[in-house]
Amino acid sequence: MVALASLPVYSTLARMFFGKGLGGLANAIRLFFTPEIISLLRGEYLQDGWESLKFFLFILLCIGWVLSASELLTKALF
Repeated sequence: MVALASLPVYSTLARMFFGKGLGGLANAIRLFFTPEIISLLRGEYLQDGWESLKFFLFILLCIGWVLSASELLTKALF
């Protein structure tokens, strides 16, 4: 329930990390799952590291938001 209610927060975080369009997010996901050796051979190694870090931090913040909001709601209600 909290995860669905937090969709505006996810959208705001995505815009902060990847810009307005979905192209930046799609590129970050592509580079996150591309092995480093392939990125090195394509000449995208530094970009891969940066985009992977941004995507990892984005996922970490989304999970942290849900966990902290759930904890606050639990303490407020019980």
